[in-house]
Amino acid sequence: MTKDLKTTKMALADVQHRQKAYQKACDQNQIKLTSASGEVTQDINNQIDTKLRYLAFLLTTHYWEARWLIEMTQKQLETASTAYEKTRKIWQLRAMLTPCFVGTFFQVDAFFRKDHTPLFNGIDLLIADESGQVSPELAIASLALAKRFLTVGDVKQIPPIWGMQASVDEANMRSLAKLSPEEISALKGAGFATSSGNLMTVAQHQSFFTQADMADGGLLLREHFRCLPKITAYFNHLAYQGKLIPKRHNPTVTSENQLPQLGYAHVFGVASTENGSRYNQREADTIAQWLCTRKERLHNLETAKDTNWKLGNTVAVLTPFNRQAEEIKAALKRHGLDDQKIVVGTVHAMQGAERRVILFSPVYDSTKTPFFFDQGVNMLNVAVSRAKDSFLYFGNIDLLSTQGDSPSDQLARQLFSDRDNEIKDVTPFTKEEIASSRAIVLEDAKSHDQWLYHQLLTAKKQIDISSPYISKRSIETGTIALLNAIKQATGRGVRVNVYPNRAMYDQRDRHRMANFDGGIDLLKASGATILEASSRVHSKQVVIDGHILANGSFNWFSAVRDETSPYYNRDTSTVIDDENLVKKFSLPLFNLAKEEESAS
Repeated sequence: MTKDLKTTKMALADVQHRQKAYQKACDQNQIKLTSASGEVTQDINNQIDTKLRYLAFLLTTHYWEARWLIEMTQKQLETASTAYEKTRKIWQLRAMLTPCFVGTFFQVDAFFRKDHTPLFNGIDLLIADESGQVSPELAIASLALAKRFLTVGDVKQIPPIWGMQASVDEANMRSLAKLSPEEISALKGAGFATSSGNLMTVAQHQSFFTQADMADGGLLLREHFRCLPKITAYFNHLAYQGKLIPKRHNPTVTSENQLPQLGYAHVFGVASTENGSRYNQREADTIAQWLCTRKERLHNLETAKDTNWKLGNTVAVLTPFNRQAEEIKAALKRHGLDDQKIVVGTVHAMQGAERRVILFSPVYDSTKTPFFFDQGVNMLNVAVSRAKDSFLYFGNIDLLSTQGDSPSDQLARQLFSDRDNEIKDVTPFTKEEIASSRAIVLEDAKSHDQWLYHQLLTAKKQIDISSPYISKRSIETGTIALLNAIKQATGRGVRVNVYPNRAMYDQRDRHRMANFDGGIDLLKASGATILEASSRVHSKQVVIDGHILANGSFNWFSAVRDETSPYYNRDTSTVIDDENLVKKFSLPLFNLAKEEESAS
């Protein structure tokens, strides 16, 4: 008992001594342990970085510079007995001045060997960055050159470009290494396969360091500082089981220049294929045209004004296809933006990089082919996580589903979770089409209502209105005149088809569904024919007699008309009068009316 008490007292004295030494060191280096209010400060590391570690690093560099001078004065290289030993000493001397050497795995072998003999244990610490992109056969042999090894990477981002097919890889394992199916499976699972493995997975399976809630070895860097919370929430759920901790907060001040964190613009282009790679010229032109008109407002997003600012400092454009990247670059050139240094490419072009705003061009115009970016979580994980403030999806949004669990399904749920996520100032028509079709732009609720009212009074045969959202409240307070115009139109034999979309709503929300159904009853009572789509359609279009098309972001029968309301949006629509363009770009949804007429 006396011995235990003595040991405890000694331990306590040691702790007290260390506390005093720590306090003294903090005082000497002006490191504050408490705030003005007496609370324990949370920025100890930041204070040490700026007040102590800098000095320690500076003194260390001078120490090793002095050691280098001594070694060179004493001509230590001449004491090497072999060429191999001389090479090792050369690297040790170089490390005194520049302790960190940067290179690729292709260079390591050439640097750290002499006369075909590797410098085993010649590297104190080998660090591999982006190791999730490194195929194992390129790197594993280099580990024998290092005493310690640290790998940094993410297997949920861009995988390696493997040079061997899985069938050939497995055949080699069976015939050359005589491995059993169970052994082959184990090697593949541990990341060693040259057709599917990567250095990061290999390291995770070999590391003794791990976290309690990590299925694999290694440590997860949880704190995420790049992206705003809504962006982080998407890829956090998609790839990291919600384990990341977002460290940025939502902006407290908004401005007219601000973009949604996860936004979208509907572009109904046509996809083509060239040399096995897809492209969509209309998507490319729409992106270039939007960047051209938005250039100044994008510049205003930057808090620090730079006289040499280019769009490329703020924006990058990503796509799944190399051919589309070429198409977007050509479109940027046509719009006079080729000098703006905008990074355009596949997600590989931005691995490890970031921009305030990322535009994504998906290219697809049909769901018949599975999306390439849905083959795994990697592509959309990288694409979305490159965006610091805004990730904007420029494509045919009617192809997106919110029902499944694929990467695009999860993205769609986030995109459509808030109506304000739609980008309002986008037109899918080219300047030439706008000029040739006598186009006009509707810019507020009043101009939309006046235009539709006039069309209802003058249409000769049929009007198709895609209004996914329906609101009894909005109709009763703002569009009674439109209901009367529908009655007049149908009274003289014009068919008025309204296409609402029940799939846009949470069916469990009884209040919103009652508002939706009540609006439908009002439209039916006015004489409109209601045609509900079986699948989700987000587009807002109006087609008049097959030759006039209004396309934009305005919700015809749910928009708030009161400009003083916080829910009022300044939506825009482009109206064209061109039968060929209408045939090309009107919604397939409108075929429902033809099918109903044929059935009757």
